Amino acid sequence: MVDFFSTREVLLTIAHFQVRWYGLLYVVAFWLGWFLLPKLATMRNLPLTKDEAARVAASLAFGVIAGGRLGYVFLYGPAYYLAHPLEIFWLSQGGMSSHGGFVGVVIVLCWLARKPMVHPRGVPWVQRFLALADVIVVPVAFGLALGRVGNFINQELYPGYWALVVAGADVALSLLCWYLLKKDTLFTPGGCKKGYVAGVFLVGYGVIRFLNEFVRIDEWPHILGLTYGQFLTVPIFLGGLWLVWKNSLKVKGWQPE
Repeated sequence: MVDFFSTREVLLTIAHFQVRWYGLLYVVAFWLGWFLLPKLATMRNLPLTKDEAARVAASLAFGVIAGGRLGYVFLYGPAYYLAHPLEIFWLSQGGMSSHGGFVGVVIVLCWLARKPMVHPRGVPWVQRFLALADVIVVPVAFGLALGRVGNFINQELYPGYWALVVAGADVALSLLCWYLLKKDTLFTPGGCKKGYVAGVFLVGYGVIRFLNEFVRIDEWPHILGLTYGQFLTVPIFLGGLWLVWKNSLKVKGWQPE
């Protein structure tokens, strides 16, 4: 039996198998990242082939899903999931944390930065990490926008059309990061401002998330006068400011070609 739009959240049902809008948007976001990575990587002098870009995208997808899910488990429902540990793996029931997703991506980036495919030999590890971070924030910001579209379709977290307003802000952030990445490459081939674009993304995300918490449906206690989401966003914002401040970070003995 095939059933289209059986509920607002479900696009397609085949027997007991469901294709949910939110899951489909995740797939689109990961595909977009894989499609854009080879082109974006050239703006940071990263020699990624299509196969290597696919491995990077798959690794980051794992980091987003694992980090997002575990972040939700530990940040929003530790007591419940301690009592129901098997439900940690029930992704179809929902429950993802963008803050946990950030942690998952950082861990994966640390691992990827040690791979020789990410940058020519002789380049310090921190430069590999920052260069790759600059590249991935463009599709990551767009992926966040798709997530907000999913929230609108499911009519969750945001009242009315506010989820689409936030999605528009995320798209604008993605375009800004792409512009800065391209502009840096045009004027300084190879780029010496590794980490600058990633810092702008983190600052932009921090501002967007902090502000949208005022309209986001709040189910959690406040901390120091801030919503739970705002409190978790402060370290991301401060980390972004630090990266922007250190935008000309160079490592002694290495200069871009």
